[in-house]
Amino acid sequence: YVRWEEGVEFEGVKSTCKEATTMLKREEEFSDQCKIGKQQMQETCCYELCDVCGESLVLDWDAIVEYEGEPVACGDLKPIFGRHEIEEGSNVCDAAKNTY
Repeated sequence: YVRWEEGVEFEGVKSTCKEATTMLKREEEFSDQCKIGKQQMQETCCYELCDVCGESLVLDWDAIVEYEGEPVACGDLKPIFGRHEIEEGSNVCDAAKNTY
């Protein structure tokens, strides 16, 4: 997953990860330019999304839980976590795992 608004330098220009990703999409996937760009931006722009189930459990997509005071299907947690950039290992992620 990408931290879209994080600042990054790409091809000598300061931009956001979103802008840099858009520029990279114009390159051929296996080109040297693409490989170098991915290497330069990966640590700053990429993160592992929170996974409430981990590897040992299976998500019940249709189960309804309360998230921030609203009823939400478990299957909708992943896109919510993506929009809020909730990273694996963060306090918010750990709290969600303990709750759900």
